[in-house]
Formats: sequence, structure tokens, C-alpha cells
Amino acid sequence: MTYGRSRATGPLLALVPMAALLAACGGGGSDVDESLRSARTTPFSIVEHEGGEHVVGHGITMEIPEGWTDYGPEQDSTDGTTYEWAVGLPADTEPLPSGVQFSMGKKGEGAPFENLPEATRELAELAPGYELLEEKKTDVPGAEAAAMLRVERDLTLNGETVKVEQVQLMLDMPGGQNSVIRFIAEPGKWEEQMGSAYESLVVAEEDAEA
Repeated sequence: MTYGRSRATGPLLALVPMAALLAACGGGGSDVDESLRSARTTPFSIVEHEGGEHVVGHGITMEIPEGWTDYGPEQDSTDGTTYEWAVGLPADTEPLPSGVQFSMGKKGEGAPFENLPEATRELAELAPGYELLEEKKTDVPGAEAAAMLRVERDLTLNGETVKVEQVQLMLDMPGGQNSVIRFIAEPGKWEEQMGSAYESLVVAEEDAEA
């Protein structure tokens, strides 16, 4: 069942765009329930499953914490290379509406996956207040490959500058595209606010379309 949401303009949608960097190749998520699987062009929605709420769309699924909402309809990026969407705490949450921003790549668009981690870091370095915390390859069920970049940076929110801890997860998807997912939390509270969502993320892409 897909839940309706009040549509508010979300602060996560205003983060630095990654669209021009994305593209690739990939595999799996075979043990994921059919209700949580999706094709690479399926728009995002929030789905109830076994007592919890999950983000489902564009070949991924992820459980979200109680009280999270979406910030508006899914959109194409300015250059048309990615699908953009975000979920998180209500936009008026203080000091920060922690949440997740999705930039899901389209097949044949953007840079090869092997170039994506370096390009992502170089772009992140341009952010005010940038500090690198961690950078590594990682494993995500169903993905061909994955890499992670953890940084602190400044974010302008309602005219105020706030410090955030941001993890950018880069995915080499099985349908032939790259995607970047950003997890944004208060500094020092990333594990508390984002850990369960991050650990629940699975690539569960339906058969690749022609």
C-alpha cells in the first residue's frame, strides 16, 4: 500500500546536485519480497510492509524511520540524467530535518562507475566547511559495486548555516546505471539517525528493461 504525504519543499532537495556524474553495470536482491522490488524507471513511493515503511523505486528498497515523509514529487535533474527525490523528518524539524536524498541514474548517462568516487569527493570538497571523515569501497546487497564517502559540511537552511554529517553512497546498479544516495544527519548522530536506514538498503532491481 502506498501512503499519501503532505507535500512540502524539503531542504534535502537543495543539496549540491550530482546528476552529471552518474552511469554503469550490475546484479541481485533475490530474497527481497516482490512488493519491495522495482524496475529502474519505477518512480519512488513509500510502501508499508510487515509493520514498517519502506522507500521503493528505481531498483532499490530501504526501510525508513517512523515519522519520515517525502518532500514532494520525484523530479528529473536539471540536465535530465537522474531521477531526484528525498525523504526525511518534516521540513520544520530543528535543528536539522535529517533524511536521505536520492539521485538515481539513467542508463547511458554520466561517468563510468570507476570514476565516480573520485569525482564525488572532488565535488564534495567545494562545499563550505568541508572535512573528509571516511572514504572506502563497501558492499550493498544486489549492487555490482559500491563506494562510500563520509564528510562534514556546512548547509544553509532557512537562512541559517548548520553543520551536517553526510554519507554519500555510490552504487553500480544491475540495469546499467550509477546512482548516488546521500544520508544527512546532525554531526556525531549519524549512526543514531541514519544507521538503520543505511543498513536496510538493498538493490532489488526487477529484470533490466531493454
